[in-house]
Amino acid sequence: MRREEFADSGPSLYGRRVVLKPLAADDVPFICELELHPANLHRWRHRGRIPNPETQVRTLWDGVLAQFLVVDLETNKGVGLVSAYNPDFGNGHCFVAFMSNPNYLGTGLCVEGAAILIDYLFESWPLRQVMAETFGFNIGQFESAAQNIFEEQGRLKEYAFFRGKYWDKVILVLTRERWSKTSGRFAAFSHRADIATTTDRSPDDIVATFLTEVGRGSMVDAAGNLRLREDLSLDSLSFLEFAVVLEDLGLRLPPEDLVSSLITVEDLVGFVESALRDRPRK
Repeated sequence: MRREEFADSGPSLYGRRVVLKPLAADDVPFICELELHPANLHRWRHRGRIPNPETQVRTLWDGVLAQFLVVDLETNKGVGLVSAYNPDFGNGHCFVAFMSNPNYLGTGLCVEGAAILIDYLFESWPLRQVMAETFGFNIGQFESAAQNIFEEQGRLKEYAFFRGKYWDKVILVLTRERWSKTSGRFAAFSHRADIATTTDRSPDDIVATFLTEVGRGSMVDAAGNLRLREDLSLDSLSFLEFAVVLEDLGLRLPPEDLVSSLITVEDLVGFVESALRDRPRK
């Protein structure tokens, strides 16, 4: 698929690194396998149950408004599923969910797909808000989005049992007005490009600005110095935001390297320093 083929045909299904592909019959085996993967089995719709194959396929579209395979533009491989379901057009809302291929957890690719889906929903229907349901054991995967983009609307205490304890069920809401303030993209992507493209800034300054903007200001002391030994602990959204910085640096890093090699603040500084040094001169 080429971007220009769909330029004037409706809401875009393209992001910076992924494209959304309407789910087709030949995608079903891949999606069914993802649903039953140990990393997703308790986090997705079956909540630990193992359905028979016929039931699993038959219920894949139950209550669904729209769902797409998230495809990596660089490799053309499926990296996850994003879905909108249980629409209530009378009251102007629906639910959204996304499921990642475990090999791509932490890369932000599926989170980017979710952002494209939200754009698609608000441009296609007169929805007031989109909602998401998650559990306490799962929210860490997209904590930045939960804190900075969605708003917590409700919490059912000790609602679900998993790994020997009960966890809260959390209801998150994103309104059309709140989403429009991000111009249909995750907050501050457009001005974050300035972090990377300003060539006279030091790696420490670039990293300090980035960490502050993704809510990790505690990794920068009062004097503006980085706490180099601190663990990054960046979730999928934050890695997606950093991937945008990498792209604006003129460098694309394989997802597995992005996740596995950047452990501490010092690692991040070293990587940015190397990227700036090795970036091709224009």
